[in-house]
Amino acid sequence: MSMPGFNSVSRDVRPSALLIRLSKLANVPLFVNSIEQSREFVQRVIGLLEPQNGARQKISTIADAAGQTSEIIFGAHLRDSRPPIWIGPTDLRYPPHACAGKIKTMNCPPFRRFVLNNGCIAKFSRFGPIIFDKNRCLVADVSTPYAPFVQYYDWDVVQESRHWRKVRGTAIVLMDCLWSVNYCHWFLDNLVRLCAVDRERPYSVICSSLHYRWQRELLRLAGVPPARIIELEDFDGVIADELIVPDNLVSLRHPVLSCHPQAFKFLQSLILPFLGPGPWADKSADVTLISRRASGTRCLVDETSLCNLLTKKNISFDVVELEDLSVVEQLKLFWRSKAVVAVHGAGLANAIAMASGAKVFELIPPSHFTPVYYSISGQNNLSYYAVTGLEVVGEDRRPGEQDIALGPEKAKVLVNHLLNISNDSEA
Repeated sequence: MSMPGFNSVSRDVRPSALLIRLSKLANVPLFVNSIEQSREFVQRVIGLLEPQNGARQKISTIADAAGQTSEIIFGAHLRDSRPPIWIGPTDLRYPPHACAGKIKTMNCPPFRRFVLNNGCIAKFSRFGPIIFDKNRCLVADVSTPYAPFVQYYDWDVVQESRHWRKVRGTAIVLMDCLWSVNYCHWFLDNLVRLCAVDRERPYSVICSSLHYRWQRELLRLAGVPPARIIELEDFDGVIADELIVPDNLVSLRHPVLSCHPQAFKFLQSLILPFLGPGPWADKSADVTLISRRASGTRCLVDETSLCNLLTKKNISFDVVELEDLSVVEQLKLFWRSKAVVAVHGAGLANAIAMASGAKVFELIPPSHFTPVYYSISGQNNLSYYAVTGLEVVGEDRRPGEQDIALGPEKAKVLVNHLLNISNDSEA
């Protein structure tokens, strides 16, 4: 069986539109919730398509790539994961041991890097990066899971690669197949990959176009000069004498979110010089309440009521909108905070800068959540509180955008926990 009309796809076709069309034509459910499901979708569809001009792109794995070497950066590691302190019902989106209130020994997988001599990286539209070895053979397992679709586009990679920029020396890829960029993923998933390069020697960073101020700020914190940043537009590519490809480039195993201690310490080593005096040295407020009013999504609609209750209990607090702060200002804010209260969101990535013994109170939306900040808190020796069972406000909006409400009873329980922090400060 084949599907006519798909032997050549225009570069103007949006990836999301192409996937929906393929799903309907092939009668194959569209899976985009994980890398594994994306690969399954591609495998099921690919056999139904005829490649452009009848020629298939040569595809290999990283183990068979020409001119590659590999090295383990961090070995496998075992660590203990403690359950959260629940303020509300158990949320089954957390790991099973967390829901059961048990400590579990977790396996942190190793972190490897691959070095491709005369390797090539190209941006396959919003599908993400595709990696080629020196023979321009596509290296599938470190490329976007949608990489096999490249052979159906009007894009002759081998021909166009002759005109791509050539980078002398070493270059590392900081790009993945996330279709949207947010602060958390850029900070915790991408920046940590710099541990795969010798930062004592000159190197270049290859990434998608940088659209946000904080992307450049974080690279600057990591010591990457602007002249060494190579931004790729769609269907553009770069050839490097020595191309470094982290093994989790598109598998998104999250070296920090898996809480590998060495990956975690690497990131902290980047930010520590910018944090200033020891935590809590400037007698800042006991509680920092992160407001999402500026973002307009997942807002706490009874935020004012919570603030009134904190004032009534004589708890010192600051309400902060992170959008107004630079990266360094955000990191310093968390470094100085004894407790942070925040709705689940990218700004909680700054918890990596909090001092041991501080507390994180994460307000968990019923419709949008992953336990990333629970993992960070555990690795950073923070007390983590999961505030669950919240009310959804605005059900007509997309799940990730719906506002939430604590409600008066849940607010009282939360404030009682925060009161303990305030009392400890006075003592």
